[in-house]
Amino acid sequence: MLDLPSTADMKRKHIYWLTAAIAVASLFPLLLVKMETWDFVNKEMGYLRQDPFYFQSFKDHYYLRYLLLIWTGKISLLTSIPTKTITSLLAVASVLGIGRESFVLLRNTFRFDYAPAIVGAWLVLAFPVWHTLVSGAVLSYIVLLWIFLASVNQWQKKRRILAACLFIVSLSYHSLFALVVGFACCDFVLTVNRPNARRKILSIMAFGAVMLAWFTVVYLYGDIRSSGTDNNFNFDRLRSFLNYGIMACVIGAGAFFTATRISDPQRRETFIRRVLCLLILGFFSGVAYWAVGKPMRFFAFGSYTARHTYLTCIPFALGAAMAVDLALQKFSARAVSSGVAFVLVALLVLQHQGMSHKAAELIYRDVLTQEFEKTDAPPSGYVAVFPVGFKQPRHVHEIGLAMSMYRAYGRTAWMLNDPFKRHIVPTPDKMVAMYKNYSPDIMKGALGDEVSGDAYTKYDLHLDGFHQEGRFWYWWYYAVGDYSAFNPRLVKDDAKSTRSVRSLGLTGWNS
Repeated sequence: MLDLPSTADMKRKHIYWLTAAIAVASLFPLLLVKMETWDFVNKEMGYLRQDPFYFQSFKDHYYLRYLLLIWTGKISLLTSIPTKTITSLLAVASVLGIGRESFVLLRNTFRFDYAPAIVGAWLVLAFPVWHTLVSGAVLSYIVLLWIFLASVNQWQKKRRILAACLFIVSLSYHSLFALVVGFACCDFVLTVNRPNARRKILSIMAFGAVMLAWFTVVYLYGDIRSSGTDNNFNFDRLRSFLNYGIMACVIGAGAFFTATRISDPQRRETFIRRVLCLLILGFFSGVAYWAVGKPMRFFAFGSYTARHTYLTCIPFALGAAMAVDLALQKFSARAVSSGVAFVLVALLVLQHQGMSHKAAELIYRDVLTQEFEKTDAPPSGYVAVFPVGFKQPRHVHEIGLAMSMYRAYGRTAWMLNDPFKRHIVPTPDKMVAMYKNYSPDIMKGALGDEVSGDAYTKYDLHLDGFHQEGRFWYWWYYAVGDYSAFNPRLVKDDAKSTRSVRSLGLTGWNS
């Protein structure tokens, strides 16, 4: 049973222990990860080879993320701490920082008592989308969100120079351009009154104009778009705006009904202002993604799409604090504690559903490395791995399989199939078509720069009882590196393998 703290007893030690327990339950699996995943596998190769080529795309388009990569490598060389451990520790620190800054924001800006504010921070720590942090590809987003929230709180403390510096740095997370306007609107809603209304309106209009001009310059001349089709405005997610409008109307109607039952005028006004802030922050947390046609999927456990929802942890914390604040006025602390405990457990279960998916990916690739180590290296060329008796984890790309072979043989001499493209059966003709237009730079990025032949080798990977979506105990298997529970067997299919795709009448990549 949770024991919510009273305002008069803010510093009871068990609250800090409970906060630590929530953080461990949510984030500990991140510290077990020993390899990069998803789109960041080739960045790991940059560390292994000490080759800046693999970081070039970030140097060209996301310079702060490039610096983060470079300094991670330097720290690793100085301390002998693996780069993945460094980035995982930074991910955990960032989530903890976001939780702390959310607590400060709820206390100082939204003027909540201690109990609602700490619950809001707890729910940020247990936010279901943090499973995506298994991949370093999304690390910079939460680092910059942490910096942004710190800038907001420093501004509240009148430390304007420090706040401004943090704010400018945080805008490297381009979605924050929208959320910044949302925070400005919240400041207006929370502080406007008759005497200052004209000044406040002029101030927010001027601030909005500055931010729009700033964003326009960055969009036209900066690094938001790494290609001609990336982050272009479109109407693909118009229904998201409609859905949010409907949700806002429902919340607004519920808030109006609730406000009529708050007898104290001051509390009623505070409640209405907070509801308006909740709706404003909810909208500006999503608008940057909807505007460029990107979905916001909180429960996409097998993918990394949930990264689009990071900013919503702030209105989520605000909504949670409001709910607890109202509940404590109507129900006993014990009843509210039970409700908070139920929500926390539900969030952590959802969190670990995503974590389990990621564990399945890590295990699948680690199993391949171990099985390849038991066999001689195939001839250079195309390598196709067919799953037998199970489904491959989602979001494993060809670079992930290529890294498995690199760990086994120390070479990048093969072109692997892409399990993520499940509609493509990796037959010789399909694999030739997949790779035939790859330039040398693309081949290097795909971990195939040492390819010297065009043989086709087919393997069948047998796993017993392996679940694509993972299980929470998979983290134990991964931690100890023992996968005997799945009885793995990698079998070369000599009947389907060939010394050269030319013998099949196909044109290989290096023809």
